[in-house]
Amino acid sequence: LASQADRLWARAADALAERGGLAGRLALAYPLARRGRTGILLAMFSLVVFTLTLMSAVSASDSGRAPQLAAEVGGGWDLWVDSSPTGPLAPAAIAATPGVGDVASLVTGTADVTAPGGGTPVDSQLTGFDAALLGPGTPDLADRLTRYGSDRAAVAAVAADPGLVLAPEDLATDGDSGGGGGPVEVGDTIAVADPATGTARRLVVAGLVNDDWLGNGLLAARGAVVDILGDRAPQSRAYVAAAPGADPAAVADRLTADHPDAGADAHTFREMVDDSLREGRGFMHLLQGYLSLGLVIGIAGLGVVMARAVRERRRQVGMLRALGFPAALVRRAFLLEATFVATQGIAIGMALGLLTGHQIMTSDTFGDPVPFVVPWAELAVLVVVPALAAVGAAVVPAAQAARIRPAVALRATD
Repeated sequence: LASQADRLWARAADALAERGGLAGRLALAYPLARRGRTGILLAMFSLVVFTLTLMSAVSASDSGRAPQLAAEVGGGWDLWVDSSPTGPLAPAAIAATPGVGDVASLVTGTADVTAPGGGTPVDSQLTGFDAALLGPGTPDLADRLTRYGSDRAAVAAVAADPGLVLAPEDLATDGDSGGGGGPVEVGDTIAVADPATGTARRLVVAGLVNDDWLGNGLLAARGAVVDILGDRAPQSRAYVAAAPGADPAAVADRLTADHPDAGADAHTFREMVDDSLREGRGFMHLLQGYLSLGLVIGIAGLGVVMARAVRERRRQVGMLRALGFPAALVRRAFLLEATFVATQGIAIGMALGLLTGHQIMTSDTFGDPVPFVVPWAELAVLVVVPALAAVGAAVVPAAQAARIRPAVALRATD
């Protein structure tokens, strides 16, 4: 469509020519006369720039949601600390650490989970908590029983009722013995048992936890977990909220450094999210590097087209030179022609890339909508580098066109 818009560009070129920009009129004459060839060049540039822009926009938007994602994963808490199951770190020791504002201790262990109708047990982490976890916030739930008006109400009910449980959204049971296997859903009744003693309890799934990043597995009332696992459920994990004005990362480092005897290992939820997103960005950058080779091919193709254009138009250039057009004007016309094609291709690809990225990130097709972030720095590179490279690819053909001698060009027969 852009290559067919000859009238618009021709009018702009005529306006430039009236103001003394004759080189611009000459630069547009050939691309508008060879619209098919110009369209192919625009397609090469646009396709690569579109893909690079789309990947940059998606990566930037994904990184921009790190604070929101960390708050959802941590349920309002700033960091967590794991310690040795045989000699766990006491909550009092955590609370006494400078910079710690609040602590919620958890008991953890491994349990066998069986589908409502029976089947082969599936291993799952089992974590017990109490009302202390409801301090700064609650885990983010993907679904819950309709009788609970909010995620907080559902989590509070599980903490108070030993007959309820929160299950990871991706937890699946095996029903190969005729039971109802498959993903666990809200309202299901599952059997949770100690794999060592066989002590079991039937629990109703009150909600599904969204993104179980820490691997807490099933979340149940602390008393229920202790009843099932006994002393095989040590108090080896704690959620920590930093005191006002304290740096959560510094608090995590202090907890790890001050309690090596308990095997303390503390990390912030923001650090965990950043590490995960960094892996995705690294993969995106790797793909962008490979796709940049396509841009190199497009720029090389433009150089080849410009070199061919010099040969095809040498009689025309010779006539212009015989009429008195200076060599500098001919050289400038060829450089402007390359700039015109490259800039138009970059603009088309970048506009479509941003539009597509906005539609992807703000829709709920792949999950919750994400605020769209425009990666201005990367877009500036995508504009400047290809444009300069395209001009550089046309320097040699433009110099060759400027050196054409009128008599030699007009005498040529091919």
